[in-house]
Amino acid sequence: MSLYHKIRIIFVVAFLFASAFFGLFLFIHDNTQKHDMQKRYMQTARFVLINLHNNAPVLSNDAPLIEILKENNFKLQPHTPTTISSIKSLPLIFSRQTPRNGKVEVYQGANRYLVFSDNGVVVMILEDLSKNIFAWEIVFGYVASLVFLIMLYLWLTGSLKPLKALQTQIQQVANGNLSVSMRSKAKDEIGEVANAFDAALRKVESLINSRQLFLRTIMHELKTPIAKGVILTEFVENVDIKKGYESVFERLELLIEEFSKIEQMLSSNYKLKIASYNMIDIIDQAIELMIFNDEEIQKHIKIVQNSKLIVHSDFDLLSLAFKNLISNAIAYSPSHHATIRIENNSVIIENSGKQFTQDIQSCFVPFHASSNGSGLGLYIVKNIVDLLGYKLKYVYDNKNIFIIEF
Repeated sequence: MSLYHKIRIIFVVAFLFASAFFGLFLFIHDNTQKHDMQKRYMQTARFVLINLHNNAPVLSNDAPLIEILKENNFKLQPHTPTTISSIKSLPLIFSRQTPRNGKVEVYQGANRYLVFSDNGVVVMILEDLSKNIFAWEIVFGYVASLVFLIMLYLWLTGSLKPLKALQTQIQQVANGNLSVSMRSKAKDEIGEVANAFDAALRKVESLINSRQLFLRTIMHELKTPIAKGVILTEFVENVDIKKGYESVFERLELLIEEFSKIEQMLSSNYKLKIASYNMIDIIDQAIELMIFNDEEIQKHIKIVQNSKLIVHSDFDLLSLAFKNLISNAIAYSPSHHATIRIENNSVIIENSGKQFTQDIQSCFVPFHASSNGSGLGLYIVKNIVDLLGYKLKYVYDNKNIFIIEF
C-alpha cells in the first residue's frame, strides 16, 4: 500500500470520527432541548391546573396568571369547539397526565399548542411562542473541523509531491539515465534525502565514466599493435607459424569486441537486437568465439540436441553467455570436457568432477574469491541472462549442471 493511500485512510477515519463526535453532540443538544421543553410544559401544566382548581370561575380573566404565561412565552388562545377541533387535527407530539386527573397534550403546527384538560374537558389552550434554538455553534465547529482536516490533507499531500518526483527520477536512474539531477531546495527530510542521493549519483556517474574511459582507452590502444601484428604476419613464410599468429590475432580481436559488448551491457548502453534464432546456431557461435579447431571441439565439447529450440533473443549476447558457461565447464572439469544438451525450453551445460560451489549466488559477483580465474565469467553470464529475462540455475547431481531456462 502506498504512502498516499495510507494518508487517505487516516483522513477518512478522522472524518468519520469527527462526524460521529459532532453528530453525538447534536443528538445530545436535541434531546436536551426536548427534555427542557417537556419539563417547562409540565411545570406550566401544574401551575395552570392548580390555578384552575383554586380560581375556576375567573381563570381566563386572571391577570396575574396571564402575565406569568406571557413571561414564559405562552399566549392564551380561546378554547372554542372550532379551535379545539382545528388544533387536535395537528400531529400530537407529547401527552402527559398530571395530578388531580389533569392532562396536557402538545400539538405541533407552525407553533406548538398546549391543550389542558381537567377530567376530560378542555379548560385552556396555550400557544408556545418560543422557538427551538438550532445548534449553530455545533455546526460551525463541525464545518471548521472539516476545513481544518481538508487543509491538513492538502498540506501533507503537497509536502509529499517532491517524494513522488524523486521516485520518478530514481526510476529513470534504474533505467540507465544517470544524468538526472535530484538537487532540491527544500529544507525538510525529503530535500535532504534527494540531495544525498544526488551526491551519491554524481559519484557513481563519475566512477562509471572513469571506467568507460579506461576500458575504451585500453581497447583503442590494443587495436593498433594488433593491426600491426596482422600486417607483419603476412611476411611470415612458414605456413604453420603464420596460421598460429593469425589465430592469436583473431582471438585478440574477438576479445576486444567481447569486452566492448560487456562494457556497453554493464553501463546500460547496450541496445538489444531481438530476433528468432535456432539454439544450435547460437551454440555454434559460442563455440566459434572460443576459437577451437575441429579436433579441440571433438575433444572438449559434446552437443546433444534432444529438441529443436527456437528462442526470441539477442544472438550476440546469448552466444557470449554460452561461451562463458562452456569455457567454465571445460576449465573446471578434471577431464576438460563439457556436454551441452538442448531441451524443449532449456539448455543444459554439464561437466564431471566435484561440486563447483555450495553457494552459487556468491559466484554472481565480480572477482569472487572462489574463482581460479578472473572471477568474471558467471558475473557476465548472470547479467546477460537477467537482461534477456531468462533464468539461470545450478544443481549438483554427481556432476555440475548449469541450466538456462527460456
